[in-house]
Amino acid sequence: MSRRVEQLPEEQMAIPPSEREAKAFFHRLLNRVRGFEAELSAGEELLLTSSSAPGVRILQIGKNGEAFFFSGVDSEGRDVLFVQHYTQMKVMATVVVPPKGVEPRPIGLLDRDDA
Repeated sequence: MSRRVEQLPEEQMAIPPSEREAKAFFHRLLNRVRGFEAELSAGEELLLTSSSAPGVRILQIGKNGEAFFFSGVDSEGRDVLFVQHYTQMKVMATVVVPPKGVEPRPIGLLDRDDA
């Protein structure tokens, strides 16, 4: 009995398995974030934070290879960019109501390679 082995498309064969896993994980993360945002009530927004960068509010996420990039602001309003390998990433999503006069904003995407 011969077993048929499914072959990946040629453009994917050049991508190491770990990068394919990172890409799949990135898409799952985006889908979860977008799904969470879709369930918000008017006037609410999603607050993303990471234990890797305490006090940082994540405003944008991106990916390059196996690295995930997070852009945001710290508790004093300074711009922050941090990078984390996809296997070490931990983020928490919380629903918040922005201060009066501030419009809720969705989590944005940084320029990314193949996300």
